[in-house]
Amino acid sequence: MEKLIEKYTMLYDYIVANKEPKQFKLFCEVSNAVMHEMIKTQPAIAEKYIEKLCAIKWQQYLTKSEAVSILEKMRPAPHWDFERWSAEIERFALESERESVFNKYALFVEMNAKYSDEAEVLAEKAFGKPLAEVPEQTFFALIHALAIAALTDKDEIYNIRTYFAV
Repeated sequence: MEKLIEKYTMLYDYIVANKEPKQFKLFCEVSNAVMHEMIKTQPAIAEKYIEKLCAIKWQQYLTKSEAVSILEKMRPAPHWDFERWSAEIERFALESERESVFNKYALFVEMNAKYSDEAEVLAEKAFGKPLAEVPEQTFFALIHALAIAALTDKDEIYNIRTYFAV
């Protein structure tokens, strides 16, 4: 098994470095066949990898399991769980996804990160009040706007997948 991994890694590294279209096409065709076989024999594993591949179509993208994993490590603990966050997004009629730009899990994580890192300072500086005294809708909308600003960074320097190492 180790020899197979070594051989695959060598071929993978070669194709990434080489960038020869004909060889890249062959690599993609083989990967496609492997994925179809995996879908038939191990659909749960295939789904996991297909979800990761969705990042191809988005500038800022996280799978649900990646978001959960990130939030499990967040200190202090996340302010919103996904169900509560979704309900607030709906209640306040706020954008949760922007196709090809950011998906809902990226926004969910980014809002929790902004809240975790900046809530107290924002409440004090933006509203001149302790966080507990700032109206919920107003503060949620502010964190939402800041998270979207980060995810749509015009310089395209910030990348949520890189930042959280997924």
